[in-house]
Amino acid sequence: MAGLDHIILFLLLFFSFYIVSLNKQSYVEKYYWRVMLIPIILYTFVLGCRYGWGNDYLWYKQRIENPYYFMNESYGFQIINLFLKAIGLNYVGVYMVYSLLYIVAGLSFVKTYNGNKFMPILFVIANYHFQAYCIRQAVAHAFVLFSLSFFNKKNWVGVLIIIPIVLSVHSAAILTLLVCVIAYYLTSKPISYKISIPVYIFVAVFSLRIAIVFSTYFPEYIALLSVGDDALAHYTEQSERWFGENAIMEEFFQSIHALLLTTVFAVGILYIGGMSLKYSPSRIVTYGYNVTAVGLILQKFFGLFEILLRISSPLMFMYVIPLGYSIYFYKYKSFMLNPAEKRNYKISLFGIVTYLVLFQGRELVFPKLSGFIWNI
Repeated sequence: MAGLDHIILFLLLFFSFYIVSLNKQSYVEKYYWRVMLIPIILYTFVLGCRYGWGNDYLWYKQRIENPYYFMNESYGFQIINLFLKAIGLNYVGVYMVYSLLYIVAGLSFVKTYNGNKFMPILFVIANYHFQAYCIRQAVAHAFVLFSLSFFNKKNWVGVLIIIPIVLSVHSAAILTLLVCVIAYYLTSKPISYKISIPVYIFVAVFSLRIAIVFSTYFPEYIALLSVGDDALAHYTEQSERWFGENAIMEEFFQSIHALLLTTVFAVGILYIGGMSLKYSPSRIVTYGYNVTAVGLILQKFFGLFEILLRISSPLMFMYVIPLGYSIYFYKYKSFMLNPAEKRNYKISLFGIVTYLVLFQGRELVFPKLSGFIWNI
């Protein structure tokens, strides 16, 4: 069970972002960074002061404290750490900078959307766990979010400047940007939920069998890849370890109750996202919805493999956009729905909220790991 400090700090964090959603949309738009200031400070403090939880937290702590000794790091990530070390920050200060970078990037991305007042709290709920556990990838993903904010504003110079930074920190993170750009230009319409929902349910039900087949054939093909990236080579040269049958993580198996809840959550997002875009079209929300649909399916498809789960998760986390947009639509434009659609919308929202409350409640009270620098 988590300590009282863990519970109180995360409750304060969530509450600070929830308060934002209570403001009028016009006020949020006019004073965006002003209303986000306290939530940003809380996020930076809480996530920056964690200790020991996060994949390779202590391993990265060593590299932060001794950046000149570990010279085999991705050069972009190494430059960041060398700079932060040079200005006198210890590992706690560096983790705070990582957290500040991530939340500012996420909020910059969210700011580019209309009807966005529900998106900040959803962004924190969706992403804080990823940012805490996938340290270097999350730093790269922060720059991906900056690039997507430029993309939404048609600032192509900004996008081009960010791309090499992403590649230099964690090359796999660029896949999220590529999928988003392809989704934007491939179609201007949302993927039909009449297609995405059955596909998701099929993959969810047969995820273990899919994983077994995947682990049988994929390692021999991934081992053929060689693109000159040392980080990628680590996985391609040990493909059996990362993608073979032994790579299937038993701890990722879901009970029937957990499977039902996650399915209700995913199906709910696919349904209400499709309905809101049917009556209130938006090009940039549409690509976010389509990426979310792909991400939800891929996360179930690859959900039993740690590395592939890390890569597909940022795509799924795009649900912040269609879900936030759909909540705003329901609050202010639900009169556009017919009675049956409104009923299904309510049921879907209830299922989504139930999942988020139960999942976050478990993570809040019974996290796998918790603790802060003052606990050591």
